[in-house]
Amino acid sequence: MIKKLLLVTALVAAVPFISSAQDEEEDPSKMIREIVNVEMERPKTVATPPPPPPPAEEHHKGKKGKKHHEEEPPPPAEEAMPDTLSATVPATIAELNKRANYWYTTKNKKFTKDGGGGSGAQVICTVKFSFKPRELNPANDVEGEITMQVTIDCKEGKYRYTIDKLVHKAKRGLSSGGNVFNEIPGCGTVNIDPSLWNQIKSAAFVDAKIVVDDLKAKMAVPVPTKGKNDW
Repeated sequence: MIKKLLLVTALVAAVPFISSAQDEEEDPSKMIREIVNVEMERPKTVATPPPPPPPAEEHHKGKKGKKHHEEEPPPPAEEAMPDTLSATVPATIAELNKRANYWYTTKNKKFTKDGGGGSGAQVICTVKFSFKPRELNPANDVEGEITMQVTIDCKEGKYRYTIDKLVHKAKRGLSSGGNVFNEIPGCGTVNIDPSLWNQIKSAAFVDAKIVVDDLKAKMAVPVPTKGKNDW
């Protein structure tokens, strides 16, 4: 009985921490997020062929019993109904997921993507940019990389991208700023002065904009068809 009471007490005490972690993960002030509507070309419908004409009826006429074929006149041609349907329809989840996976697998000269892939209606990966300060001899050794997590969620006719966990990490020393959404670097202002931290933050948001532009361009059009195979 005592063990059960201790377990219940521990769970109750842990609830605020779990709730806090979830709130922090979905904090809109620490992410870049947008919902984008997408249309795709309406699939072409296969026209139903007209029914075959009925067979000609045979009539026996005359004393000699000669067969006389009497063909019925063809039915009047039906006027084609005007096509009033839109040329596009909301993009399907499968189509959007296909485009998102294509974005993930294509290379970009400005950044690299790894540590992810597609699963169902979601594609997630880590994007990495190299970072060098503008100064030749900065006060702090901050050269390294800026990483971010990119998540693409697909629904019928739209997708949502989320860029979060924007982190600066130095190659050497103690000058790793951490999450760029924070006002103060994780390593402290002694290791990264405020002006240099602002430079890092600015570079990270520029990098995120490059990712967004590249992603939107890939998601706006169908995946290119490959050429003839070599079989």
